[in-house]
Amino acid sequence: MTTSLLTGSFTTLATPAPFNLALRGSYDQFTMVNITDVGSTAANTNVMRAYAASLMPAGSAYLNLKTNGAATLALESMITTGGFTFWDSGNPPTFASTTVIGITAADPASVHATAHGLFVGDTVLFTNLNGTMQPMNGQVFTVDAITDANNFTITFDTSGAIGGTPATTGQVTKVIASPFSPHRVDIGPTAVVNSSGQLLLRLNTVPSENQLASQYTPFLTPFQPGAYLRLYMPSGFGMQTTANFLLIQVVSLTAPAGYAAVSKNLLTANIISSGNSATQPTSATSLNAITYPAGAANFKSSFPYVIDIAESAGILSEAEDNAGFIGITVGTGVQTASKLYQWFARRGYTL
Repeated sequence: MTTSLLTGSFTTLATPAPFNLALRGSYDQFTMVNITDVGSTAANTNVMRAYAASLMPAGSAYLNLKTNGAATLALESMITTGGFTFWDSGNPPTFASTTVIGITAADPASVHATAHGLFVGDTVLFTNLNGTMQPMNGQVFTVDAITDANNFTITFDTSGAIGGTPATTGQVTKVIASPFSPHRVDIGPTAVVNSSGQLLLRLNTVPSENQLASQYTPFLTPFQPGAYLRLYMPSGFGMQTTANFLLIQVVSLTAPAGYAAVSKNLLTANIISSGNSATQPTSATSLNAITYPAGAANFKSSFPYVIDIAESAGILSEAEDNAGFIGITVGTGVQTASKLYQWFARRGYTL
């Protein structure tokens, strides 16, 4: 009998909220330990240790509280709600929608949604947006900063035509992106790097392993330098449709402010092939910038995107990788506000 162990840490919010962690592989037990209050004799009953087994009912947990006024643990107790819930990417949890009050015309776009409950790195879906931002409906974006409990920014530029009449209503819903490959990533408004004949593409979503305090992610960095991608460019987005189906190669990935090095938002690529048509460009110098249409009159059912086609020898990319994962929801019943917790995921198996 042997054991596989995975560990990490997070700091709980000032107002704790349920959050999700991605555990790569199948784990049988999850434990979290309060690091901040070790040795404390304060007059409180903070959660010091909590754990659950994968077969326990959803939301349940065993836990030890700190003894009030002493540096000891109270007797172990049990809860049936607000604890831990195990799940996998093939059957992920669903989340309630939050009403959008407004989205600014800016880069990055700022979203006002009361008590959104989101974290940096969360993936969100917009629906029922009004104004000129209607083309954002049905698209998935990454939360790249939390302003406060009611405002956050996304990896998207709404400073152009799409922000002419900013949205004043709609819904935003946290989602878990598909872990299956090859992975399609939509492209937001972007500029062409004419000086070097390269494409600069801004990704709407930023797949990342940067989990920070409470993030989860179903896949690694989506593209690697040297990987080959196919560019799909529908009409109505500014750039010539002759760019459709271009074969491009990733030159570099640039991390936006606030993200770790593995979190990529800007992709620079060379045009490798003119594809199947003599009219397709061989460099970006002849291409217009990608712009998004504004409002219902120009609403499109398809969007510019890139997809890894795995044509680069030696590059093990998303097109060859099934990035499924096991996740766990950490409920509010096992958290104390503003505390550092270290967590341990264990899996036992027989050799």
